[in-house]
Amino acid sequence: MSQEEFDSIMKNQETPEEETVNFLKNTKQQSRQLEQPLHPNKPIQPIHPNKPINVEQPLILPIQPIPPNQYSVAGGFFLLHRDKIEWWYDLYYSTLERYFANNYLVKDDQIIIADCVFSHLGDFKLYKEALPQYDNWFMFQRLLL
Repeated sequence: MSQEEFDSIMKNQETPEEETVNFLKNTKQQSRQLEQPLHPNKPIQPIHPNKPINVEQPLILPIQPIPPNQYSVAGGFFLLHRDKIEWWYDLYYSTLERYFANNYLVKDDQIIIADCVFSHLGDFKLYKEALPQYDNWFMFQRLLL
């Protein structure tokens, strides 16, 4: 995924704060998307400049393994509806098993999270801190107040 494609995705997902709060309170909408913050100081970098991470292939893995110095989506905190817990569990662990079965590097959980998010983008709502005076790590705390 190029930086332009990533920026386009983020631009299309940005919403006013009121709409974001309403989104988080809407159970029907929550059941369709998991919430995931992005760390502002670690941009997604493409594995290959001209090929997205989720190119179709027989193994359903990236064309080349993710390099050890790859920056990824910030993990650690999701908001999701209880109806999505089993789906997320199955997606995460089936992706992890594919990596292990094919000897792909799994530096940390962010590698698997990034693959899951960008391979199933319609199931996720990504957030980016629009106000530089706030710390991105506390975004959900502010959105839910």
